[in-house]
Amino acid sequence: MDKGRAREIKREADRVLFSDGGKQWPIFRVRDKLWEDFWLFFDRYIAATAKLPPPSNAKSGRLKLPEYHPRHKNPIVYDNAVQEIFDASGQARKDRVDVVRNALEVFLQFHQNQSFSKLQTLRKRQKELPMKKYEEEICEAVAQSRVTIVAGDTGCGKSTQVPQYLLKHGFRKIAVTQPRRIASIALAKRVGYETLNMFGSHVGYKVRFDGTATKATRILFLTEGLLLRQMQMDTLLKEYDVIVLDEVHERHLQSDLLLGLLAEVIMKRDDLRLVLMSATINIELFSKYFEGCPIIQVPGRLFPITLQFRPPGNENQFSKENSTNKRINPMPVLRTLQLIDSKYKSSDRGDLLVFLSGMSEIQTRAKPLQNYAEESKKWIILALHSSLSVAEQDKVFDLPPEGCRKCILSTNIAETSVTIDGIRFVIDTGKMKEMSFEAETRMRKLREYWVSKASAEQRKGRAGRTGPGICFRLYSEDDFDASAKLILQMKQMKIGDPRTFNFIEKPPEENLEISFKMLKGHLALDSDEKLTPLGECLAQLPVDVVIGKMLIMGTLFDLIEPILTLAACLSVQNPLTRHAFGNEDAVSRLKELESDIGDPMQLLYIFDSWIEIKNDKKYSTTKWCQRRGIEEQRLYEIANLRKQFKSILSGHALLNNETARLAELEAMDSKERKLRHGQMKMLKALKRSANEEQKKQKRLKHNDGTRMEMALPDEDELDAEESAKIDITDLEFRLKHDVQGITDHSAAHLSQKDIQMLQILICAGLYPQVAIQDKNNTYSAEQEQLFHTRDKNFLTLHPTGYFANNPKSLEPNGKEEPDPLQPEKKRLVSHRHQLLAFHSLLETSKPYLMMPIRVPALHSVLLYSSELDTSGSCQTIVADRWLEFRIHQEGAGWDIIEDTISIRKEIESVLIARLVDRDVSERGALEKKMLSFVNKKVRYSVRKLGPAERTELYVGPGENNTMSEDFGVDLSDAQPHQEKGGIVLASFLTFNSLSLSEDGQDDIYISSLRTFWTCDICELHLPLTFQERTMHRKDCEEKQRAEEAAQVEAMEKKLKVGEEEHKKGSTQFHCESCSQIFYFTPIQILKHKKTCVEER
Repeated sequence: MDKGRAREIKREADRVLFSDGGKQWPIFRVRDKLWEDFWLFFDRYIAATAKLPPPSNAKSGRLKLPEYHPRHKNPIVYDNAVQEIFDASGQARKDRVDVVRNALEVFLQFHQNQSFSKLQTLRKRQKELPMKKYEEEICEAVAQSRVTIVAGDTGCGKSTQVPQYLLKHGFRKIAVTQPRRIASIALAKRVGYETLNMFGSHVGYKVRFDGTATKATRILFLTEGLLLRQMQMDTLLKEYDVIVLDEVHERHLQSDLLLGLLAEVIMKRDDLRLVLMSATINIELFSKYFEGCPIIQVPGRLFPITLQFRPPGNENQFSKENSTNKRINPMPVLRTLQLIDSKYKSSDRGDLLVFLSGMSEIQTRAKPLQNYAEESKKWIILALHSSLSVAEQDKVFDLPPEGCRKCILSTNIAETSVTIDGIRFVIDTGKMKEMSFEAETRMRKLREYWVSKASAEQRKGRAGRTGPGICFRLYSEDDFDASAKLILQMKQMKIGDPRTFNFIEKPPEENLEISFKMLKGHLALDSDEKLTPLGECLAQLPVDVVIGKMLIMGTLFDLIEPILTLAACLSVQNPLTRHAFGNEDAVSRLKELESDIGDPMQLLYIFDSWIEIKNDKKYSTTKWCQRRGIEEQRLYEIANLRKQFKSILSGHALLNNETARLAELEAMDSKERKLRHGQMKMLKALKRSANEEQKKQKRLKHNDGTRMEMALPDEDELDAEESAKIDITDLEFRLKHDVQGITDHSAAHLSQKDIQMLQILICAGLYPQVAIQDKNNTYSAEQEQLFHTRDKNFLTLHPTGYFANNPKSLEPNGKEEPDPLQPEKKRLVSHRHQLLAFHSLLETSKPYLMMPIRVPALHSVLLYSSELDTSGSCQTIVADRWLEFRIHQEGAGWDIIEDTISIRKEIESVLIARLVDRDVSERGALEKKMLSFVNKKVRYSVRKLGPAERTELYVGPGENNTMSEDFGVDLSDAQPHQEKGGIVLASFLTFNSLSLSEDGQDDIYISSLRTFWTCDICELHLPLTFQERTMHRKDCEEKQRAEEAAQVEAMEKKLKVGEEEHKKGSTQFHCESCSQIFYFTPIQILKHKKTCVEER
């Protein structure tokens, strides 16, 4: 058949058989995976039938019937629309379509036989699982008991089979939690395949930024954090009748809270069932907590596993005593690969899984293994780690080429969260890394440990899932903040005092007390530990308190767009990969995106530059990211998260985007709407095709190993990758996000004042996470710079950060001057002292400051510290009992403290007005005051107080607490501090409470001196002491606020009549999608419904 005739046949068949027009449904749609497979089959079918003799019309047998043809076993009944097309077509057209129909019938028969064969194999494997024998027992226990524990050994099939059994026995909606998102996605995919449902229909998953769940979903795999967030909206989880908590042995505070909450829910709901599953569960602990619930123990289905201990001896650089400081030796793993090659034929299937403790260990061992793989052509080296992209992680599930094995270098993520078929060999190095949290210093610590015996057994079991296996153990046989966020969630859910909550194991009381103190400092809890309006809002944001407060403070000003991006950047994994720091070309290209303000600003510039390229459409963002060592998937996550933040803030009426959104829809002409509809249709088709493709196991090539070297992919490789795929993620991104709108608010449009304001707002969230520079720092890139926080000394900058390579930007440029109170001592005096506000502390080989940003030292501390103490002259100020500021300008101390009291009251007032009354009328004036305050030049010195100085910091009860009431100043609200001494002038400020050295005793005399002063509100001009000035100003402000409130009340009365008239033309409308109440006209209701549906 010539090519022209083949194209004509294909075009005619696509129109009649494979398009949607007029039919209830097509056999399969154009561009579906089956459609592609059919046309590949069609070419072979035509070539094969051309060699056959023409069909005979001869009749045989006694009945003289036509000869039987196998295609008649698979008849196709065409609907009326197709039949009408056939009838209206000429003979030539019918002949062309008949050729396709004959091929189609043979193809469908072949496809059906193939599917039936797969189904038989699948059902046979399911019956062979150990869990199958316990199906009835498990379902009966779940039906009769509120809580059931399933203790199933590795390989028994608990994670995939138990949800299916429950669905089969009549439970209608089942939620299955997993500790990691990768496990939720992989299990949903596997169970969807086993239940013969299209992926994302009856079986779905829901993780952060992604999900396939629909209204039809009956088994939902999700992370523990998402289920906890659902409980904030629906405390009884009414949409589920079974909750399955898988891998409950992976204990942490969030999972313990979830267990405690579910224990209360099942007492209120008789119809809810809870199933706990794990391979290494502490049966005694859980059984006691749930009062003797039924326990079903299922043995694993493991093939024989040969265990070989191969202690590395002198060649290994590991030692029990100090493994983290030694160089990692890759030779034991390499020699094991060589042993496998020499002992087992390459034609024998079976891949290798190597358990290592972390990414650095993976990288160190990968290079020599990759060299060996290139020489031998027998191995493909892959990595499995949470920091890798999704595409790199998915490679571990693909098939290697013939005569080749996969060597997967993995962390302990492969112990339980991921099951990789075809593993025959396991190498267990005996090490793992775990992140711990030190409450007192608020530092995360990534430490290396020897694995437990239970973990060692889990690792060994990975070798015996599909056949006999071998486990090599590279050790001898005898070698074996989150609480603050949870407190807010518990308060918001009204479940009582977290200290007395029925946790399965109570968290340390010290950690809870530190968290309570932090929340009060952030104004999330009041003095009675009740949620403030700020705390209510923070509890519902899907981020920690630090990021949440930053977002809410951003709503007070016209900088919410960059704040949304910054908050999202700090909430996801750093998009900069190891190539960004190790490859010279990538480092050079990233220079233009650096910021001397700090690492968070660099992430803001990276995201904004990426958005601008997206908006331009002339260049590939994928290429742009790869050339700079940026993981593009993280930028998509940032975009999704900032949209989620925006939606939540809008839901709290902190943003008013409804009007702008309606205007945007009205401005969209019919051509644009048609284009958008077409794009949505294409996206759905591409997703269907991608899901079908995911079900097929791909075949790896020899050069498909994980890239461990610092070389970036070359231009030809990038072009080939770009042309080989349609970017579904990009299309989905453009449909979900207003790219032009984000571009219009990019950092390129920020003024210097805007950037300064951003520093202040970021600090609002990060404080008290600030560090002071060591006095011996040289500000040279050749030497390490040291920093100190309140509770941790000698921290250093992470080597990948901007300040580690550019420390000059932190230099205060001051000069040595005598201390005003101790002239024999010298202090570095400057008006440019800086602190580093940081996102977190991380200790690996050293304790590091992560994501630091520089902020003005004195002004930032005065704005956000929870405790300020002063001397009588206010020349000495101590913040939060650890930072001492000495003012070197006479009278400047009084002035700046007075400004601090005024501006902090105004911040609190505007914040409450924003959260409670939704009033933003004062934010412009507040922004000007804050910028004026921060730019006020004051010459001062700053230092960290020593432990001994902190113990003798205050004058003590009954001291320095007398004040004059001359000149008509009302001091009735001024109270002495019962512990420190001095006078409480504000909730955060105690005046004249500091105990000074002998050289500073005249400071007490200075505090009682009166100087002439003019009140800027009532213009009173009198000689007053500092405390008298402060109290007079407070009295004036209260009178001023009372007058303004009276004016507002009078204005509201005038407007009330007009508002009631406006509501007459509207009706109350409750939107089910966004759960908000509006007063809309019928047309506005229709527009709002359309907006909500599209946004969701």
